[in-house]
Amino acid sequence: METDAGTPEISRRPVSLLFNVGEVQKRDVWDIDLVRILDILIGILETRGDDFKVAGRAVESSSLIYRMKVEQIHAMQRAAFESRPSHRKSDIDIPMLDIPYRHESTRPVSLEDILGMLQNLVVTMANPKTSRRRPRLVPEESRDPASFLNTTEDIAARFGPLILAKAGTGSCLLWDVIRNLDELDSVRCFLAALFLAKDGRVELEQEGDGIRIRGVP
Repeated sequence: METDAGTPEISRRPVSLLFNVGEVQKRDVWDIDLVRILDILIGILETRGDDFKVAGRAVESSSLIYRMKVEQIHAMQRAAFESRPSHRKSDIDIPMLDIPYRHESTRPVSLEDILGMLQNLVVTMANPKTSRRRPRLVPEESRDPASFLNTTEDIAARFGPLILAKAGTGSCLLWDVIRNLDELDSVRCFLAALFLAKDGRVELEQEGDGIRIRGVP
C-alpha cells in the first residue's frame, strides 16, 4: 500500500481500511465511519496530487463496505420477520356435507296454492300410511276418505269461530290459538286462518317468528 500511495498517511488507520478488505471483514462494519475516512483520503490526494489507482481502490472498497451494511440490514429484517408470530390461518379439514337437492319454484305462489299444499299436508298427517305406498299382493280395501279427511270448509267451520273469538275486534297471535292443540289440529287451525284471510274476515301479519291475526270489523 505504501508503494501505491507513495505517502505514509494512506498506510495508517483509518484510511488503510480502504485498502485492506480482509481487515474490513473482521471488524464490525457499523464501526467504520466511511464518510470521515473518505474526507481524509480526499485531503491526502489534494495535497499530493490525483492518483487514479488509489481513488479506484477507494471506490471499490467503499462499495464493499456499503454492501456489507445493506446485507446486515436485510439479515436483521429477515430475523425480525421469522421471530414474529404467524397470523396465517391453519388449514382445517372440513368434512363435506351431503346437502339434498332442492328445487325452488320461480313462479309466484298464490294463496290458493298454499291452501292446497296445506290441505295435502293435513291429509298426510291424518293418514300417514297413504304417504308410503308399498306394493301389496292383495289389493287394499277402499276406504271412505271422509273417515279421515276434513274438507277446507269443515276445517274453517270448526276452527274459524275459535280464531275469530280469540282475535275479536283486536288481534292475537296464532300461537295463542293453537297453544293447547295437537300437531294435526294446529295445522288445520292455520289452514282455517288462511281460509278466513282469503275471505277477508281476518288479516295476517308476520310478527317476529310468529303470525298475528287481526280481526276485520
